[in-house]
Amino acid sequence: MQVAPKVRLIAIPEDNHLMRLTSTNVYLIGEREALLVDSGLGEELSNRLIFDSLAETSAKLAWIVITHVHKDHFGGAAILKEATGARIAVHAANAAALEKEADSLKADVLLEDQSVVEVDGVKVEVINTPGHSPGDLCLYIRDGGILFTGDTILGTGTVVVDGDMVQYMRSLDRLLEYEATILCPGHGPLVQDAGRKIREIIDHRNMREEQIIAHLAKGNMTPWDLVQAIYVDVDPKLHKAAERNVKGHLLKLLQEGRVRKFDRQLGGEPEHEKVAEGQPEKEGEEEPAFIYELIRPSGGRPIRRIAGIGES
Repeated sequence: MQVAPKVRLIAIPEDNHLMRLTSTNVYLIGEREALLVDSGLGEELSNRLIFDSLAETSAKLAWIVITHVHKDHFGGAAILKEATGARIAVHAANAAALEKEADSLKADVLLEDQSVVEVDGVKVEVINTPGHSPGDLCLYIRDGGILFTGDTILGTGTVVVDGDMVQYMRSLDRLLEYEATILCPGHGPLVQDAGRKIREIIDHRNMREEQIIAHLAKGNMTPWDLVQAIYVDVDPKLHKAAERNVKGHLLKLLQEGRVRKFDRQLGGEPEHEKVAEGQPEKEGEEEPAFIYELIRPSGGRPIRRIAGIGES
């Protein structure tokens, strides 16, 4: 599908994956020399669709820019590099993660915020947008207002913020400054009103934070308690993903000094561990059963009633 002159969408169908919507999207920029935004999972269908698009345009693949190190975005990079000699580029913060996750595949070029990659006369600007993961990239073609968002923003719905919610909100605010007209996400449909979509995601995240605060005002709760109270209209299959976002919001509120975290044991004392920006719980680790309480403004005492002891 042609998105704009010299920009083509390669939509790889996704039938049974809740988190990838209807498609995993790869984008081809350029006609003679080309840059690929992400590389798909590396499975047979994904690889075939990408190679077919290269053949149709007769483009020489020069660059593979990986927006972040999740397999559905880097999985095809090795075979594409071997077949075409393309250079693989990631944000410098993701270089080690790529090598670890992609069987020692090394990036040829490390990108930084505001780097520019030029291909076939098209200038592609690099925007570091941490949040979904620490080294996330968005790409921007100023001539045409085309914003490629990877998993920072999806075509529909919201992403899981496994990195840092404070940074994610800053990233969204920053993307508004680019005045994009079309948003090209890593999954799902294209979005024609990019600014509206970005503001929609900001408003949604602010709404979730307000809901968390409102529930904590009634009593202390675990992250899972909050999911059960807030996400009542969301498919239960998505509740574990929702819990990760709730934890992201709670980490933000901890950093801001607006909540405290306690051991689940009745009468437990506050956890005085340092809560640093960019240090969320590691995915796959079992979290101790912490309970969160709201710190009242103007010196008000927090509620100490322990809620949800029977939850898991």
